[in-house]
Amino acid sequence: MGEFLLDEAKPYSYGEAPEINNGPLRQVIQFHLVRAERSEPISLSTLSVGDTYRHADESVQPAPAQPGVPDPDLIGRNLGAHRRLQNDLAKALEERGLVPLSPLPEDPDFDIAWRQSDSTLVVCEVKSLTESSETRQLRMGLGQILDYVDLLAACAPSIQGVLWVERRPSNLRWVELCQRAGVVLAWPGHEASTGSWQTNG
Repeated sequence: MGEFLLDEAKPYSYGEAPEINNGPLRQVIQFHLVRAERSEPISLSTLSVGDTYRHADESVQPAPAQPGVPDPDLIGRNLGAHRRLQNDLAKALEERGLVPLSPLPEDPDFDIAWRQSDSTLVVCEVKSLTESSETRQLRMGLGQILDYVDLLAACAPSIQGVLWVERRPSNLRWVELCQRAGVVLAWPGHEASTGSWQTNG
């Protein structure tokens, strides 16, 4: 990461943070650092999340359906659709000057994430949709993204959850439902209205 020094103007502050595994809040000291070579303040609320995007292998044959497999994206036709959707989203981000990220081993298992120019961390769950699986997939995806946002809340000054689906849902009540939950629901061709495409340029 480079060499850092304590910020002379404000070297530290007191705050509260949960113990490991979301334990009770405790008082902590936050040290404020600046890069030695350019004196740029570094916020300790912006922690490392994600790594270089790992392209999903779309050629892998889907596993046969098995009893007890909870996620339709892991079986049958949906696996290939999920991986194509995720890779296409990564490509679209790169075209807009954003850097797609895959989860680190210690991160929750989100599909893709990126940081906007205002340091907002955007974390995204991708879901394929078929006529028979649409409601189940939307329910599952919304629950997953709310969980990821909660787990990563301390890692950025602000965080936005995005549920990225294969197509426009047949029932648009899901758009309002996600909005009330603070989650952006979007699909290919609907990017501009999400508010989550802010470039770094």
